[in-house]
Amino acid sequence: PSPSPSSSDADCSSEGSSSVSSVSSVSSTNSNGSNGSNGSQNSPGSRRKPRSPKGSDMSEAELVETPQNKAMFKAFHRQFKQTEKEGLDRALAFARESMLSLPAEIHYRVYLEMADLAKREHEYQLAARHYDHVHQLEPRAAQGWLDHAKLEEEGGDLDRCGRLLTTGLTYCRFNEALLIKTLKHYENTGELTRARALLARLRSVPVERAWRPILEGALLEARAGNDQIARKVFKYLIKHVPWYGPVFQEAFRFECRCEQYQRAMDVVEEGLAQNPRYGPLWFSALRLHEKVAPDGNLNQAREIVQRAIREISRELIWKIYFEAAQMEERAGNARQARRFYVRAVEMCPPNLLWKVWVAGARTELHFGQKDVARSLLKRSLSEVPRKMRSTVLLECARLEEYAGNLERARRILEKARKETAQDWKVFLESILLETRSGHTDEALLQAKEALKVHGGTGRLWALMVHLMQGRGLSAQRRLFKVALHEVPKSGEVWCEGARMALRQGNVGPSMCLSVPKSIQERCRLLSPVLWIITASLMCRSSFVLVLYPLRPPALLATRCS
Repeated sequence: PSPSPSSSDADCSSEGSSSVSSVSSVSSTNSNGSNGSNGSQNSPGSRRKPRSPKGSDMSEAELVETPQNKAMFKAFHRQFKQTEKEGLDRALAFARESMLSLPAEIHYRVYLEMADLAKREHEYQLAARHYDHVHQLEPRAAQGWLDHAKLEEEGGDLDRCGRLLTTGLTYCRFNEALLIKTLKHYENTGELTRARALLARLRSVPVERAWRPILEGALLEARAGNDQIARKVFKYLIKHVPWYGPVFQEAFRFECRCEQYQRAMDVVEEGLAQNPRYGPLWFSALRLHEKVAPDGNLNQAREIVQRAIREISRELIWKIYFEAAQMEERAGNARQARRFYVRAVEMCPPNLLWKVWVAGARTELHFGQKDVARSLLKRSLSEVPRKMRSTVLLECARLEEYAGNLERARRILEKARKETAQDWKVFLESILLETRSGHTDEALLQAKEALKVHGGTGRLWALMVHLMQGRGLSAQRRLFKVALHEVPKSGEVWCEGARMALRQGNVGPSMCLSVPKSIQERCRLLSPVLWIITASLMCRSSFVLVLYPLRPPALLATRCS
């Protein structure tokens, strides 16, 4: 089936008359106890022929995979992953050969693997063709529609992304992942009416099966500024899905964003009564009590700590003490903070103990105890897992820089670059150290060496473009163009381009008028940073604003004058 805009338009024209309150109408209708239609679970593999999308109950037949098919695909997948190391062509050839012996019911899963590999190898057109095969072989496979839509979204073709999602929903009418993804797409493109029309189809679905998309609808209304509607939907979900802690957590965050702290307190207390072992609610309650504490009185927050310890699972008790220690540090209670850190050490799993030592070192440094902080970092360095070693080394370097020992900080960073070269942040910290100490030339050398190892990191390119300011505008502009070719999606690099234009005085409110509206919309949807640049810069001379979509060869360029 080829994605058709007509199907989505017809769907929304029939349901699009719903108002802002359509989300809440879903909840009121569901509460009547209607059984509704059974949604597709969309697990892979089925021998049943998909029904026509014109029927009211299309996509209701569940995809069933036999144990034999599962075992055969698992064996193929294991060999396919090994063949990937030999290159894209060899892996795809192996997949085609394997389909000759695999059952036809799981061929679409093979095409999914082929499309995913082609996408990772930046062969986007090939990936799209494989996804088309998935849709033809098994249109009820929701994962195929989701992955294909994501591919088109990342490539900047938002119209096709929307058509794929709506077409997928004709076959997987009540699939949660597809519904939520389509809601977010409509929200990003400003089509809130279509999003509400999509939610209206859930009126006949039992709330036990529809609450996740309804929750996304509540968040959508909250972001759109419809606080009363969002609050009504949250209240409905709390009443009918009280066993799910994240519903309370999202309602709590919503009330905090609205600065309705008493309502947030009520929500979190009700959530804790229903889900006493749900950790995030305890952490939210602790932070809220700290925030609303009168005159820095933390007695109520400390009571929350004691309550949490009695209710929460043992694996999270150390985290409660950890958060309490940081709370006491922010309040300036050094002694109480140290006592909580000691309890955190006693309860913490061995593989996470290094985090407590690092946090304790920061606290001691905050209270002026540099030697104690060094000892704690040394302890952490001896216990940290190898893949997280760079984090502790960066803390050690920052401590020495703060103490004025620049040479010792440089030695620590040199050690970090040798031992943990896979982490670009150690290179970034080395560049920033030289920049803060006024050694721009050394910082540039460090940046060049860093880009040899991490050539796809936008932060490093942006910092190097910034450091080239002292070499003149022409040299900086040349490097900026090179950086755009290497990391066209990096907002940091685009910000450096904006600074270059600002230094020339090329800024004005009329700049956005010289850029086609289609390009402005593309920037707004793909990257807020690009949108800010497009809307704020006015390029008068030879400065060219090149707007790269995420996929060549369709490069958009405009000269703004």
